[in-house]
Amino acid sequence: MADKASGEKAGEKSFFARTAKNTTKRAKRAQEKVKRKLGKSDETKDEIFDRFVENFNKQQ
Repeated sequence: MADKASGEKAGEKSFFARTAKNTTKRAKRAQEKVKRKLGKSDETKDEIFDRFVENFNKQQ
């Protein structure tokens, strides 16, 4: 019984840790989007990926 009680507490702790982690990720992404729209942050570009997309579209 003692194992079950400690297991539930560990499960709750990990749930709250995951929730906090996901909330932090969403907040950072939202902040980055706002900065991008205001022109305060550079948009990252993947030139190799863009080239692959162009080549793929040429093949269609």
